[in-house]
Amino acid sequence: MHTVWTYKIYIQDYNKDTGELTLRYYLYDHFGLDANDIFEHRQQFFLDWFILQHFYGYKPFATEFCFDEKIILK
Repeated sequence: MHTVWTYKIYIQDYNKDTGELTLRYYLYDHFGLDANDIFEHRQQFFLDWFILQHFYGYKPFATEFCFDEKIILK
């Protein structure tokens, strides 16, 4: 994952007696290209993908990363 494009955070579980909270994070990134990528990388692959994406409607490849975190509230 290069950068985070967008994210979601949910409360998975909460125990009011112990103050334990479980959060679930979803992080998303995509391999979409813009004109700056063509000029910065100057490789045929980037130009080919840019043309497919912007002129032929191909969707960027998306990556989802999910993890849980437990927190104790005091």
